[in-house]
Amino acid sequence: MKIWRIGSNWGKQIDLIPIFKKYNISFAGLEVQELMNGVSSGDLICITKGQSIEAVAKVKSITDLERVEISLADDFDFVKALQIEDLFFLNDFSLKSETYGGQGKQFHEVHGKYFNLIYKLFSDLKALFMNSKIESLLTYKKQIILQGPPGTGKTWMAKKIAKELIVPQDLGSPKELINSFFKEFNGSSPDVQAKRLEKERLLTQFQSKFPKEELRNISLESYCIGTGGRDNFCWWIERGLSNIGGYSPGSSRTYLIYFSQKDDEYKTYFRSLKAFEGVNTPQEGIKVVGGFLSDLVSKENLDGIDEFPFGWGYMIKILSSYYPNKFFPANGEKYMTNMLNLFGVNSSGKSPIEKNLLIQGFFQKKKVEFAVDVTSYEFMIWMDTHFDLKGEVEYNNRNLISKGESKLIQFHPAYTYEDFVRGIVVETTDENKTEYKVVNKVLAEFALKALNNKSSNYVLIIDEINRANLPSVLGELIYALEYRFDPENPKETSVESMYSLRDEGELDASEGRILSLPRNLYLIGTMNTADRSVGHIDYAIRRRFAFVDVLPSINPISNALAKEMFEKVSKFFVSNYQEVIYTQASPKRADTLMPDFRPEDVWIGHSYFLTDKKVEQEANDEIKIKMRYEVLPLLKEYVKDGILRSDDTKSNDPVQKLIQELSKL
Repeated sequence: MKIWRIGSNWGKQIDLIPIFKKYNISFAGLEVQELMNGVSSGDLICITKGQSIEAVAKVKSITDLERVEISLADDFDFVKALQIEDLFFLNDFSLKSETYGGQGKQFHEVHGKYFNLIYKLFSDLKALFMNSKIESLLTYKKQIILQGPPGTGKTWMAKKIAKELIVPQDLGSPKELINSFFKEFNGSSPDVQAKRLEKERLLTQFQSKFPKEELRNISLESYCIGTGGRDNFCWWIERGLSNIGGYSPGSSRTYLIYFSQKDDEYKTYFRSLKAFEGVNTPQEGIKVVGGFLSDLVSKENLDGIDEFPFGWGYMIKILSSYYPNKFFPANGEKYMTNMLNLFGVNSSGKSPIEKNLLIQGFFQKKKVEFAVDVTSYEFMIWMDTHFDLKGEVEYNNRNLISKGESKLIQFHPAYTYEDFVRGIVVETTDENKTEYKVVNKVLAEFALKALNNKSSNYVLIIDEINRANLPSVLGELIYALEYRFDPENPKETSVESMYSLRDEGELDASEGRILSLPRNLYLIGTMNTADRSVGHIDYAIRRRFAFVDVLPSINPISNALAKEMFEKVSKFFVSNYQEVIYTQASPKRADTLMPDFRPEDVWIGHSYFLTDKKVEQEANDEIKIKMRYEVLPLLKEYVKDGILRSDDTKSNDPVQKLIQELSKL
């Protein structure tokens, strides 16, 4: 391989940069025809402008031309054309232009330190381009597997890609984003109107079923959750009205009285609440609960509400269900605090109910300011979609910062669905009793984070993904991997887990089984193709992933001894080593590699040949240790497993000769 330098202002002062950008072809005129005869396929081309390197590329072929009509060429006669590939402009990668060191000839072969400079630049740019392509592929497919032989840096690459994907993004000023929502919202669209009618129907149905004037006399059957019915007060607050503002109690005990199907009886959870002193049975308790419910919804002011026995979230949900124009459909305190922070409203020292009223006041003010037909729920859904209201809101100069997260786990043969998706854990109750509880595990927990922060990316790296029994570990998520969650079509883009987060009989158990994988959750698996002892990835799972080959490369290796060792070892796997290393040609099997194996699957990677030592002697010592205690055992294992062809009875056997050499280091 040779490297050639083409000066941009060459011939009749033609600027080659726009020609390269537009046509992906570089041209040579009469004065360089003889030099062109030395250019071959696979050579590198360096395009300079003055003393600055602007771009690098690889020669694909050379074509004879009588004349090429290029307006930029200003009627310049072209006699030969270089067809190129892998064209990289430094500016496209935000890299500073390298200095070539003098204009000199406009077209000439490069030697010495500039050869190394340009070759390294090309390799680095190709690696950056590869990472960029993988990121684009991941954004499209949502899940990929980086596959290759041992030591090719698959996990390192996965971490690097993840880091790029979760780089914090400046989303701009929250104030401007919110104003844009009110300015652009179309309340007359048929879709908006249809959703409003459905919400009004639900509210009317709920208020008719539980008139506020009759709440004082509510019965156990009409109030309590846990019976499996879908027509009690607590079911409506938690599930029936979920489309008008979510509320998650965490436990049935939040409602103070509930039905336990396990014990087939009503149970109370009054703790040591003063309001329930002397109350011993659910029948007595429901009268107290009914009284507080009645007082809550009939109050004209909210004085003394902090003395009620209910939690703040429960009370706000009840109030917003009876008075949707007075209370905002949000009830989580952190959620509301984050929302007020985005509005620029200080809520320090305010109670949750006061925070809710501040949000409603802000909404009403904006609605009047922009004279827009919009409901508080529609505004909340937009806020929830654009901001991480359940997480930590971060700012930079009062601009909102979107920040994602990455996580790395490793599969192994004992890994199960219960470890990865959802499973049962044992907990101890307040009464020191053992209790079995269904909880989300790594994937479901990470997916929930991504759902709550739709403006950021979340990347889960699964190292050694093929070491687990994938069909068993993934279960029904094989479907969810392909059909990512769509809020406009939730049923068709979600699946049901074999485990429910809700107890049987507590609401509808199936409602607690729902699992969704959002579009901003990315999965990167790594797979060692040399390990044949691990599980097979079947076609159904393969269809859900995009597979990217990660092969050995000499580019990361800087130490001279390491490069020498890498070449010696590599030639046992590939017969066209020079072509593969310097022109990225497809590897061809070496005679020492058994025909059952591809070089791409077993060729020992460059990670075994890397050192971070700066002093040459220290670096050489480390490489010798790696050769003797890492590479040598692997070569012996390859011989034993029939991957490499070797005969230890022959003194001239190349594999055995290298084994002997490495054993003496």
